[in-house]
Amino acid sequence: MVLKRAAIDRIRPNPFQVRRKGDDAWSTESRKQFASEIKELGYWGGPLPARSVKDGYEIAFGHRRVEALKSAGHKTVELDVLDRSDADMQVLLAVENFQRYGLTDLQKSNCIKMLESGRHDRSQVLKLLGLTETSYNRLKSLSIKGLGKESTRALKENRLRAETVATAKRIGGPDYLEKVSKKIGTVNAINVRGVEDGLRRVKKQHDKGHVYEETLKKVKAGTIRDESAVVATASELSARRRKKKKTGKKESRIPDLIDLVRRWSVDEIPTFTGSLKDIAEEVEYIRRDKLVASRFKRSLEGLQKVLQKLIGGLS
Repeated sequence: MVLKRAAIDRIRPNPFQVRRKGDDAWSTESRKQFASEIKELGYWGGPLPARSVKDGYEIAFGHRRVEALKSAGHKTVELDVLDRSDADMQVLLAVENFQRYGLTDLQKSNCIKMLESGRHDRSQVLKLLGLTETSYNRLKSLSIKGLGKESTRALKENRLRAETVATAKRIGGPDYLEKVSKKIGTVNAINVRGVEDGLRRVKKQHDKGHVYEETLKKVKAGTIRDESAVVATASELSARRRKKKKTGKKESRIPDLIDLVRRWSVDEIPTFTGSLKDIAEEVEYIRRDKLVASRFKRSLEGLQKVLQKLIGGLS
């Protein structure tokens, strides 16, 4: 170990860096918060691993720390300078990043591809990063190539995981993934793993006829959110086909109200209720924004009146 205190202005980023300015972790607010903590508590981090280059020093990792130190008014930073190869810089960066909270699956995928572009084979990458075969395959295959605008944005913002991407693409390709991405974080969010499990059940139970194909078509439209909804939809389609076959009449395009209420009872209402329960746990957080809290309260009061009327009519 060769310790050197270098001027911050002479610090250069790792040429293999997978994070980029503009990522959430590089936001101005994050840097300001980090710098504020350094000013208040001091900097207790150890020397950053680096190597000498023509115009300064390339650090293996710690880019956010350097930015924060600079914002906090520090002029120098302590480095551990050695004659490190490109492979060394790749390994140090990848291992450090994989241990950090907030790294997106897209960035993890880039880490894997970066290591394999050097001297590291599959078994070495698995060992270095502590990955299972399943996680490795899922992350390595992840790419924004061919994805829609919403899917790409959700991946970069860490709102979409590699598992969801793979599952959604198996169900309905990039178009279905785009529909899933648009609903992330809403009360209509789609549980793609549940949807896929539901489709497996439907395919097993309705191996003859067109019930599975018709159900899959509705799933791809992005209107079915979980396993129970998939199964309920298939049951409804199957019942209609049996009725049509029995009567010999064309199926009405207007859904029967009883069927509609039955589906709401097993799908829509329980899902919506679960979402409200989750939100109720964060009510103190919501109250921080008075305008949003006020509008939300008025909406709930309107919903309450409708529910009371319904409950009263059913009693």
